[in-house]
Amino acid sequence: MYRFYNYEGGIYKSNVIEEKIEDLGGYILRKEKHSRELNLLFAVPEEDIDVIKEISDEIKGEIKKRDLIGTEIAVVSPSISRHHLPHPVCDIAERLRREGASTSIISTARGVGRRISQITREEKIMIEEYDAGVFIFGEFEDCILDYKKDILKEIKVPKIVVGGPQIKNLESADTYIGDVGRKTKRMRKTREQRKLDEITNALSECISKKREEIREDPLSVSPIEVKRIVEESGIHEKSDSHSPILLHLDGLRIKLPYDEYKQEVSEIDVYGKKLGEIAELRKSQRETDDIVVKIHTESYLEQVKETKLKVS
Repeated sequence: MYRFYNYEGGIYKSNVIEEKIEDLGGYILRKEKHSRELNLLFAVPEEDIDVIKEISDEIKGEIKKRDLIGTEIAVVSPSISRHHLPHPVCDIAERLRREGASTSIISTARGVGRRISQITREEKIMIEEYDAGVFIFGEFEDCILDYKKDILKEIKVPKIVVGGPQIKNLESADTYIGDVGRKTKRMRKTREQRKLDEITNALSECISKKREEIREDPLSVSPIEVKRIVEESGIHEKSDSHSPILLHLDGLRIKLPYDEYKQEVSEIDVYGKKLGEIAELRKSQRETDDIVVKIHTESYLEQVKETKLKVS
């Protein structure tokens, strides 16, 4: 199974580490050069990382495991008003991006208020397109405990909730983190930076658990391999986005209009099978109508095969 890492170091001899990653069957997901420094996000089989670390030590680089690389996270606010949205939402989203995640900020249409707050069916489906959700609630304990928790009930992805009050256990949330209420300034103080680290660590733990679940019931093809094959087909070049294909734990987001490109994407050859045969292609609830690819597990495909044999 692939694990995700971040390499930071000098440009000198960095080509050696890039070549070794590819030799081991790994993938370079993102490469950024800043003057004489290199930042590399990559994935390699878990058992091969020691080889990469040896090379990194030789050229004075540093490798860190990053569980959030290869994920897309929804950062959810009850509204876009100044009452809810400003600094905690943006600071949290920025910190998650630094850790390698792709993030989108979502504000619900009717999340304002205590008794009247709600989430629509379309918003639930949209949030479930992501690998996990970080929900930013407010300052009032009774509002969170008695009303806002109901927003989380039917959402099936891992959920991290942050808010102002200290709450020991919040129903329907995987983790609750307090002391993150309304802010008039950016979260720059040491104490606030530690709180951002706490949120990141809690989310990383949830993502690690999800990866272990996938390991127990493995996907028919790794999302990284599907991403490479889709890129080799060249279809992603028709997208105007600077990152036309995003990795998910169990699939991909392809930023092309669903109605126009679904058929073409579903017919891409993946190791002798069509992508549409080994994965489900869904229409995103986002305004851009992206193609969301959910790769089937090996056990599911075996089940389908057995059912077809019985019918025939």
